Amino acid sequence: MRKHDKAICISLFMLILAIAFIQGFRWFPFNDIEEINYSEASTRTIRELSSSLLYRNYFSVSKTKLTKSLESLSYVDRASYEFKDGVLYLHVEMPSQALILKDSKGAFLWDGETLRSFGLNDYSDLAARYLTIEIDDDYLDYLNRYGIEGKFESLVGSLFDLGDYSALISKAEYDNNNYTGTGKLTIFLDQLNAELSLSDIQSIARLEDSLEAIEREVGKNPIKALNEPKALYELRLSELVRIKR
Repeated sequence: MRKHDKAICISLFMLILAIAFIQGFRWFPFNDIEEINYSEASTRTIRELSSSLLYRNYFSVSKTKLTKSLESLSYVDRASYEFKDGVLYLHVEMPSQALILKDSKGAFLWDGETLRSFGLNDYSDLAARYLTIEIDDDYLDYLNRYGIEGKFESLVGSLFDLGDYSALISKAEYDNNNYTGTGKLTIFLDQLNAELSLSDIQSIARLEDSLEAIEREVGKNPIKALNEPKALYELRLSELVRIKR
């Protein structure tokens, strides 16, 4: 056998051996996915999409298909994974800052620029991560069709910049049909048994000052406050007013 033919035979043998070795990994039990570990960014749909991978061999899983299926979700910016000791670690990146706009029919994630539609079956998981703004059905349809308008963005968009004070807010409602014609934002402070409404905003600092003032007032006697009728406040330009019932 000539040297050239011998080299070809050896190359083919090594190729076949390599393929057999790789394929063999698909059958080794220590490569089975015994557990899926999710990052804190997880939803019901993410868990359902990945649950079919349990007890499958890691090398039999289409990594490209897995990544594409996760990144096809509107609220997922990027998905990655790693496999170690029988555990598949899924890392899912979502917007670091967003609000949920919700009506009776559906919900959107608003990242300050675009509206991202998602199924209500994922609402509870996303609501644990992002603040919910409840909106009238027709108006949310309008925002989805024509985009976020100025009066809405000036009020609701202010919630993006609240920082630590956002932890006081349990949810919010936006009414685009209030008597002023400028829209009205109502902020619910359930842990303080209070509500704050505003139809205009001069600055984020003024809104923060108002929340701090409400927290300070209720903080004098929080147990008493929770047993009394809900305290209603209104921010009128630069003045915080407590509404008498």
